Amino acid sequence: MIVRIQGFAWEVYTGRVMPAFARWLVDGDDTHTYHLFEQTRCAQEELFVPQPMRQLRTWTRAKAFAQGLPRGPHTHQEYALLCDPGQFTPLSDRYVQTHPPQLYQDSEALRTVWGALVQQFCLPWYMSPEFEMTPELASPVNTSEALPPMESSELISLLQSAGLNDLIDSLHQSTPWKTPSQPPHEHLPEEVLHRLLADDNVDVPSNGVIIGRLPTTLHLRGWLASHAVRAMALFEFLACGRRAMPFGYQAGDPYGNYIGYLTPTETALLASSLEDISIPDPHEAETDYHTFLQERQLSTSKRTSRLIDEVQPAYAGVFVDAIRIATQQQLGLICSIG
Repeated sequence: MIVRIQGFAWEVYTGRVMPAFARWLVDGDDTHTYHLFEQTRCAQEELFVPQPMRQLRTWTRAKAFAQGLPRGPHTHQEYALLCDPGQFTPLSDRYVQTHPPQLYQDSEALRTVWGALVQQFCLPWYMSPEFEMTPELASPVNTSEALPPMESSELISLLQSAGLNDLIDSLHQSTPWKTPSQPPHEHLPEEVLHRLLADDNVDVPSNGVIIGRLPTTLHLRGWLASHAVRAMALFEFLACGRRAMPFGYQAGDPYGNYIGYLTPTETALLASSLEDISIPDPHEAETDYHTFLQERQLSTSKRTSRLIDEVQPAYAGVFVDAIRIATQQQLGLICSIG
């Protein structure tokens, strides 16, 4: 999996995103969060979900989860800590804190809402493709050129193949299946489907700085440890899972794959600890890694005792450059894996 770091607009995160979550989880008012979520790419993509499956939309599931959260003096304090980055960040060290602030269980939908808001509002280096919602795209209509509708049997087969038998039962109870001439969902114009599905034809712009693939990021960690313990520890917060995330982490999830972050202050500390560091040559580092892999293929008696953490990092240069740029822009950093 590819590991990326991006500039993290901490002021927006602390002043806009997490206060909206606080009003939702602490005060029970989801208006502000929903208003922000409506503007995200995730919400726009889900406008085209067929009618019978709309109960699977991210916001619907996240709202249902939030409504079922336990309520009481202790949980109220826990939610308040969770939604206050200033208090949460010092308590998020998994190596030190036995129980960082967290919900009683992870919610994939809530994590997706959080990640979608972070992607939309807190990543100044992230440039998503321009996607203008024209009236035709925003309001799907029935046309003679529309693709054939999905039959109820086709939808059930699709859900069965995905292991969603519970949803099938609920659909039978709540959805009055209509005849094929009146399908239980809206048609999508053919051009909309082509636009949504033709990902291979879309130029994907830069959306962060790649610092390697797992597990080669351990090269960076070991290299930083040999230079400064502080640099290694901050890298662990950023990219190694040492920092708990407010609503959990799932590698490969389009919106929930953020494994860690650094505040602007922490990013500046990391930059200062790397001022006089010597950057390995990337070509020599690649050769070193190939040599290490070859050594691992040898028999136990001939194998060296070198660890993967001792291999020279090929992405050290771009990593240090990203840190310096973020510091100059007074940004934090956030890391995703996917």
